[in-house]
Amino acid sequence: MGSFLSAVIDPAPVTPRLVWLVVAVIGLLVWGFGSRAARAVCAVIGLIWGGLVVFAIAQAAGVQDTLLHWVIGGAIGGLLLAVLFFRVWMGLILAAVLALSLPAAGLAWGRVPLPVVDVPEAAPGFVDLEFGEPAADTFTEDEIHAKADEVRGRLSDAALSWVSRVRAGWDRWWPGLDRGVQGAVIVAAGGGAAVGMVLGLMVPSIAAAVSSAWFGGVLMLFGAWQFAAPQGVVAGVALPQEAATKIGLLGLITLLGVLMQWTVLGRRADS
Repeated sequence: MGSFLSAVIDPAPVTPRLVWLVVAVIGLLVWGFGSRAARAVCAVIGLIWGGLVVFAIAQAAGVQDTLLHWVIGGAIGGLLLAVLFFRVWMGLILAAVLALSLPAAGLAWGRVPLPVVDVPEAAPGFVDLEFGEPAADTFTEDEIHAKADEVRGRLSDAALSWVSRVRAGWDRWWPGLDRGVQGAVIVAAGGGAAVGMVLGLMVPSIAAAVSSAWFGGVLMLFGAWQFAAPQGVVAGVALPQEAATKIGLLGLITLLGVLMQWTVLGRRADS
């Protein structure tokens, strides 16, 4: 316990390590309670995305005077769609989870290397986006718009960078697989997506429990691994490094999360 506490409060890496510790704690909450908040989270996501999509369309169309009204309307529309099509969203989410998990589990079990995405040492920085010394109420409207455009540009560049890295990793990995392995990956992904979609439409409560337990497990494991890096040890316990072990551990954590949400914490009726 002493070594664990000393690792947490080590002043040199305290900021990034505490961030990963917070990620792991958030993952624990999602793992245990995610299905209970599934409808609310879905509604909030619909609210945000509805507003963002309408904002982008209005900006592209040159709307200025009534921009706020359009954004509010889009947010309300997104909220309503998220609530009305809750089963569909649960189906899509579980379909994505199973479409990723089943092929990855099969590849790891067969000792086939998984695709590797190059991760930059540091994410694109935003430290130079400050307005400077003046107080916020001294900014001109043109300065605010200029900085907003700069932030949007940085975010867009960061997103495009990650997409290009993922695509590059996939392009290096996929052609190197045997045709039989490629076919198995396609079948597993398609079958997982179909099963996930059907379960989400028929029993969204199960889809919410599985998806939240899986996402929570991913956050917990990712936070734990990053927190332990580079030593690879948490509280004196060495974390496994092989892909098959990691995926198996994620599967076990997901199963325990589903059981926790449906038994200890009680089943929520999502009809």
